[in-house]
Amino acid sequence: AVPPEDVKPLVKDLGAIPISFSLRNKYTLMELENFLNSKCHPFEKMEILSNGLLLQLLRMMYLAAATEKHSNCWLIDVNCKGYENQEVKKAAINSFKKNEETISTFLYNGLEELRDVLLSDKKEEAKIIKAAADDSYRLFRKLGKSIGIIIPNTGSGMRFSLSEEIIEFLVLTVIPPKHMITLDEFVNQLYEHFGMVIGAKQYKKEMSNGVLTSVSDLSFMEENKKAFAQKLKECGFLRDLSDATAIVENPYEMEED
Repeated sequence: AVPPEDVKPLVKDLGAIPISFSLRNKYTLMELENFLNSKCHPFEKMEILSNGLLLQLLRMMYLAAATEKHSNCWLIDVNCKGYENQEVKKAAINSFKKNEETISTFLYNGLEELRDVLLSDKKEEAKIIKAAADDSYRLFRKLGKSIGIIIPNTGSGMRFSLSEEIIEFLVLTVIPPKHMITLDEFVNQLYEHFGMVIGAKQYKKEMSNGVLTSVSDLSFMEENKKAFAQKLKECGFLRDLSDATAIVENPYEMEED
């Protein structure tokens, strides 16, 4: 045994949740309740939740950097096999570049505001900027790629997408157990909750806000929504009714009290 006098005390700095993270307050508890009430295998549930927590963290990180002058939306290239769309891909790549510029702008603004505190020696500036980049947009990329919210894993053309694992998390958090909503409502809920732009309606709204590139023909975003419907169907969450209305369903039973 180690003598008590040789045991060094563990010293930690007191951390705090940034105030900007409160921007997610409106939906967080609702999403958590829906997810926890969905009855599935505990191990599967833990895996889904671990991916979902990273998604929530990335969203909060981005909202902390975004301001009224910057985009807080994520243009999603669904990228479903057999439904690939080059116009969507191009728009998503351009949007992702703007998203990263938002984070970089936030970092440099912080550097200017705290220059006297952070920099006692100008030689340290490059080191501090590199550390900030590693802890922000580079970390953002790494975590996003690990859960399939950013593609591709290597190479150029980075953009937001949706992996099957993230789609499952989104369904279980937005829709209560054994409930269903229309595809259009689900797409709109993803926009309201997470700023995800998947269909033409959401693109048009961000276009009017001056965030996304103005275009007259939004048919490519309608194709993107069709790709999303197909991906939902492949994951077992979408079915077509007799009147051609697409329904997204959380198929899980309610957890027992």
